[in-house]
Amino acid sequence: PDPRGIRAVSLTRLPLAARPISHVTYPGGRFIQEAKVVINDHLLVIFTNHWKSRRTGRNGDDGSDKRIEAGKVLRHRIDEILEDSPETDFIAMGDFNDEPENKSLKQALLSTMDLNLFSEYNFSEKPKLWNPAGELVATPAFTDFVDEYGIEEAPRQFRKLRGTYYYSGDKSYLALDNFHLSPGLLDDLGFSYVQKSYQVYRHPSMTDNEMRPIAFRAGANPQGVADHFPILLRLNLHEGF
Repeated sequence: PDPRGIRAVSLTRLPLAARPISHVTYPGGRFIQEAKVVINDHLLVIFTNHWKSRRTGRNGDDGSDKRIEAGKVLRHRIDEILEDSPETDFIAMGDFNDEPENKSLKQALLSTMDLNLFSEYNFSEKPKLWNPAGELVATPAFTDFVDEYGIEEAPRQFRKLRGTYYYSGDKSYLALDNFHLSPGLLDDLGFSYVQKSYQVYRHPSMTDNEMRPIAFRAGANPQGVADHFPILLRLNLHEGF
C-alpha cells in the first residue's frame, strides 16, 4: 500500500529454515517480516520492522497510535514463540520511528535499555526484551557532558551517542532505529549477544561535518546514503551447536 514502494526485508547469507512470514500491523500499514535462519541446527528468528512515520498529518495525528498497534502485533507474535519455546533466540530490528522511552517500545513491545531490569524478569510475567543501545549511555557521566558543553547543550550531545536520525526541526538526535533482543540471546546456549558490540555506524561517507547523516537525493545529492545511520551488533554461536 505504500506508493513509494518501501518494504521491510531481510538480506542474509544464512540458510532459511522456512519461508518468511509477513505479519499485518494495521490496515494500510507495512508488514512486519519474520524470517528464520539456521546454523548447525540452531534457530535464529529475525523480525524486520518499519513502523509508521512520526510526521504529523493535517489532523494532528503523529502516527503514535499506529506504532503502538504495530508494537502489540509484534509482541503478540513474540509471546506465541516464547510460550512454545522460552529459550528461542530472536531479534526484532528496524526503523521503529519511536525512541526506546516511547509507549510503542516500552509498553507495547515491553523493551528496556536497562540490563538490570532485563535480567530480573521471571516467567510469571511476560519477559522483557533488551535494547543494547543502553550500553552507549550507561558508561559516560552526564556531568561530564555538562562540563564540556554547558547545561543547555549537554542533553543534545548526550542523546547524540545513541542517535540514528537527525531532526533538523529542533536540531535533535533521535534513536529511531533499534535492536530488541530476546532473553535467549543473553544466555550461554546457542546464539548470544557479544557484549559491547552494539554501535551506531557513522562512516565518513555517510556524514557531514557535524556527524549528521547525509540523505541520498537523486540529482541534488547523489553522494548521500540515507537519512538514518545503520546499527550493528555481533552474535556468537556457542560451541556444541
